[in-house]
Amino acid sequence: MTPLEAYCQNHLRSLHRLPFGDFPSALETRREVNREALSAALLEYAQALKAPKAVLENIKLLAHPESRTIMTGQQAGLLLGASYTISKAVDAILLARRYSSAERPVLPIFWVASQDHDADEVRHAYLLDFSENEHQISLDLPKGIPVGAIPLEPHYLETVMRHLQDFDAPEVFKTPLLEMVSKTFKASKTYSEWFSRILNHLLGQYGLIIVDPLFSSIAALFKDGIKQELESPLLSSQAIERAASQLEAHGLNAQLRRGEHASNLFLTCSDGQRRLLKFDGKHFTADKTYEKSDLLAILETDPHRITPAAGLRSILADSVFPSVVNVLGPGELAYHLELLEVYELHGVPQPLMSPRLSMMVLEPPVKRILEKYNLAARAFQQNRGESIRAKLFETHQAKARIAATLEQNMAHIESLSSDLVQLEAGFSKSVWRMQAAMRYQLENKLPKKLQAALLRADSDLQNHLTRLEKHLLPHGTPQERHNSFLEYLLKFGSVALERVFTLEPSQAQDLEI
Repeated sequence: MTPLEAYCQNHLRSLHRLPFGDFPSALETRREVNREALSAALLEYAQALKAPKAVLENIKLLAHPESRTIMTGQQAGLLLGASYTISKAVDAILLARRYSSAERPVLPIFWVASQDHDADEVRHAYLLDFSENEHQISLDLPKGIPVGAIPLEPHYLETVMRHLQDFDAPEVFKTPLLEMVSKTFKASKTYSEWFSRILNHLLGQYGLIIVDPLFSSIAALFKDGIKQELESPLLSSQAIERAASQLEAHGLNAQLRRGEHASNLFLTCSDGQRRLLKFDGKHFTADKTYEKSDLLAILETDPHRITPAAGLRSILADSVFPSVVNVLGPGELAYHLELLEVYELHGVPQPLMSPRLSMMVLEPPVKRILEKYNLAARAFQQNRGESIRAKLFETHQAKARIAATLEQNMAHIESLSSDLVQLEAGFSKSVWRMQAAMRYQLENKLPKKLQAALLRADSDLQNHLTRLEKHLLPHGTPQERHNSFLEYLLKFGSVALERVFTLEPSQAQDLEI
């Protein structure tokens, strides 16, 4: 059982405040935050992004004393990263639509993880064009620097545009998208800002409020939470370790661990590198030793330099926003199961954890292949194509022939074995080994060899298998965790995004284009 499955079955109730799916209780959660300061900061950032009217109107609704927010977010991946970035954002929008009312506005928030410094996580984009050519776009980003502090270099755009220009897709869709990618790049100063502008272009029209925690007026909102953490810098880490022990007691792996002296804060040092702050009971260390007073001074003058680790990020965000629901991926949900006590330490009611929408995009050729073999896309993905290989095996009726051969041969062997044992009891072990070896050969080894031979012989099915793998399981990774959603916008235009909004939030669904 995975942490997600255990959560959805309410097996881990001591590790989260609200039971799975309890939206009514989540929406009734009282949230007292500084809505005036929050709205002002968000409005400043939205205007910097040139956000559309729908976003500005939603920000104004935050002033309502009963307003609530649904929070999601993701790292600032190249060309929005894997397609689950869109899944998360759309899920938050759909949930906000479902539960919003004039008396209690519910607004979708997307947190751009601009503070993260793992360049390898955000420097790639993968796309598959109409000619089945795979495009891997990779940028050489500086390591150890928050992505919100990485300046944009002209060759980044040159690399991306070279790949996109070679992408086989209708020019009527491709040309405007390339123009958008170029325009948003040229309007941006940092890597995360480019991500934000692309996301704003696609989803701003639906009212998605985008948050960059390194934007100066937004960063200032988190000072109080960071000050509290600096007062007792190991309490939250100890709380996470206790929750990790509880997860392991349930037979589950803890996604989040905190080492000895590790706090839940990072410091961006004078060399631009983001380093974990450690605390030995008296002093803090990162690139050098710091007193608490040194860090408080940094926080006052440069609040964007002290940032939360994964074990604190959501707590700080939810302390500033009137969050009642967090839309999470499976991995995020797993480590959120370790954060209840950290929420309590900061006096913040933990929002409801809602598993994100999971979508499998099925293009027409893929859909036809699946129908031909009577396959479900997710079943193909889960068994990594074994089902289609099994169908080939059945098609050639080899399975039935081998079964008949096995039965006949084993009958002969058993008859012979019986005669041998009657002649000499000491033959029993040798007879047993012979039977086991024969059964292994006929039930396992021979069928696999035959199956491989038939697969080579049937080129059509091999081509279909390869095509399904490219679309549904590229390089052994589930589609939504590998390819950028921009792939579908390049091939099908805005209809691809419009179709996503026909899906149900929080569900695993196929999206036919």
